[in-house]
Amino acid sequence: MTTTPTILVSVTDPVLHPEAINIAAATGMDIIDTSDPRDIVRHAPKAAAILVDATTATHAGGIHPRGHLFLLHPEPGPVDWTLAVRIGAADAVILPAQSNKLLATLAATTAAPDSPSPAAAASVIAVTGAVGGAGTSTLAVALALQLHEIVPTVLVDADPVSPGMDLLLGCETTGGIRWADLSFRSGSIAAADLIAALPETESGLPVLTTDRGGDSTSGITEDKLLRVIGTMHHTHCVVVDLPATAPFFAALTDACDFVVLLIPAEVRAAAAASRIAHSLTARRVDTVGVVRHRGWSGLTAHDVADIVGVDVVGELGTVSQVPRVAETTGIRTLGALPRALRKAVRCVLPQEMA
Repeated sequence: MTTTPTILVSVTDPVLHPEAINIAAATGMDIIDTSDPRDIVRHAPKAAAILVDATTATHAGGIHPRGHLFLLHPEPGPVDWTLAVRIGAADAVILPAQSNKLLATLAATTAAPDSPSPAAAASVIAVTGAVGGAGTSTLAVALALQLHEIVPTVLVDADPVSPGMDLLLGCETTGGIRWADLSFRSGSIAAADLIAALPETESGLPVLTTDRGGDSTSGITEDKLLRVIGTMHHTHCVVVDLPATAPFFAALTDACDFVVLLIPAEVRAAAAASRIAHSLTARRVDTVGVVRHRGWSGLTAHDVADIVGVDVVGELGTVSQVPRVAETTGIRTLGALPRALRKAVRCVLPQEMA
């Protein structure tokens, strides 16, 4: 899946703002123009480049964005290098005097990125279903197992009422921390330490899931989810099994590179998927669809694409072996998955990983 890079322009200075917009437009990147701190927090992690001024600098600088961050100052300056260093800016630029310099830097950033790892290409992927019982957790497991064969990957169970993803994976007795054990009260947690503390499947896939020993809803919170993703996405692909009914659905999908929407090929499910897709699109969250055909399905993949308004990248029929494997041994390895499910998952993978 290839998307146009985005540049976030977060400039309040009335002199700098039109200059920044003109330069951003000249790069050919999509532009998000906002000074709302909530929008900055939402879009900065996924932007290829970020332009800020002194007023908005601290909002973007505290996010550790993946893209290059540029601090803008109006003529005649001077540049506040102390602020630039504090927010981790790639450079500080005086406009309009250094407009050509900034444009050239942004063009080079877009044309020749800093050799991103495969994990950076699709760092955070949420899998959600249009309706309950569509097989979302199984698809999330299959996607995580497939990605784990290519790049370091972690599977995150974000279903606050599920019995635990470890049951589906057959690692429910494996030692390691669950959501209820995780706390950020004492500060941040290094990604390597967090990954090492998680239970693993037979194939070595780390899993963060719920503990069935107590109240499974108490361990997952929006703040924990966002902190976990912010910690791990720099070193691992993060696949999140996320119900559309979860109270933190919007906040979590905003932090994703893209969302996989599993849609049963039925009228009511397609209508529900349309509402979900419309909300995601309105918030600039890239979304792809996978159509699930069941015995009573009455729609084609083309019908679903028209109704929902997303790009349908794959189709999946009824896979009779999966329930038996999940109930007996658990889906322990990629090889335990039927060929049809593995094929559907490969359709979801970004082009550089397929």
